[in-house]
Amino acid sequence: IKLCYQNVQSLQAHHGDISTDPTFLQSDIICLVETWTFPEECYILQDFRLLSRLDCYNNESEERCRNKRGIKVYIKHCALPHAEYLFGIEKMHKNQQHTYVLQIIAFRFKQYFCIVLYRSPLFPEALFRNTLLGALSKLQNEHEVELGKVIIIGDFNICRKTLIRSNIEDIMEENGFQSLLEKTLSTTKYGTQIDWAFSNVNLENSVVKIYKTIYSHHDALLLAMNAQ
Repeated sequence: IKLCYQNVQSLQAHHGDISTDPTFLQSDIICLVETWTFPEECYILQDFRLLSRLDCYNNESEERCRNKRGIKVYIKHCALPHAEYLFGIEKMHKNQQHTYVLQIIAFRFKQYFCIVLYRSPLFPEALFRNTLLGALSKLQNEHEVELGKVIIIGDFNICRKTLIRSNIEDIMEENGFQSLLEKTLSTTKYGTQIDWAFSNVNLENSVVKIYKTIYSHHDALLLAMNAQ
């Protein structure tokens, strides 16, 4: 199984780069965050089908603008029988001046269950923790997920390289998840590791590589796992 993930910082601006990139197109799954897309917009990737999406404008109560959010999950056509969308979550936190968001999409691919997420930088960490734990509980209770077969990947907007350890990482480890990335690695042009990849799968069965692109401040993550 090959999964390619990236914070693309506008799919509208970088669709041409992604749609012609052999590394992306050789994947079974493409997960993009910060797509900045509207619901009516359609961005096709050859030989792929859109499995699910969350946009930067999802209900009539919101101001219509290209906010820095959005998720899209694409599955290769030939692999569609192995994929199933499970659920999506969107949480908002507003103060007097700004709105911060947490978006989550959960899906199944073969024997693995995947959560891809985007968290705004100032979205409250406690609400993030509770929502993420709720998503894991939903997988286990409603979809009978087997232990040891969950992947969580996304832009957490928390740097793992800082000296102060986040309690989000503590929560991950308490629930049996380990990082697929060494803590010394960077996932952005600024030398930070704010894009996380965690799993409770045996690490010997998975490999993650960082793939640098020129169009986003975020590098792509290439995840390969053995499918049994």
